[in-house]
Amino acid sequence: MSNAEPQVPQPIRIAGVEIPVADQTPLVLSLLAVIQRQEQELQALRDEIHKLKGTTQRPKISPSRLLKSPAKLSRQGQRPGSDKRSKTKDLKIDETIVLEPELLPPGARLEGYRDFVVQDLVVKTHTTR
Repeated sequence: MSNAEPQVPQPIRIAGVEIPVADQTPLVLSLLAVIQRQEQELQALRDEIHKLKGTTQRPKISPSRLLKSPAKLSRQGQRPGSDKRSKTKDLKIDETIVLEPELLPPGARLEGYRDFVVQDLVVKTHTTR
């Protein structure tokens, strides 16, 4: 004969909740078994997703740069001397040519023009607008 002692039910702790012995009915025990099975299946699925993606942990996504103040973004990442300035304001204009479109579709109208400066070098500088 074996001297095995009868097993005394112990309180079960799951997800931080302790289930006392008095509440451990067959229904509660079967639901706990289902929960454990689902947790194992969920972990297996998560592991498979990580394996298929080739990752081992969650990706680290940096916060949006749109939330930073414009003062911080203005000089960041720019090279010295790359400030916006007019590069053609000091040029001497030798000739001005106005180009009109040849064929306008019916109902179209001109709403103005845009200056375009082209600098050529023909033995001497020749600037055309």
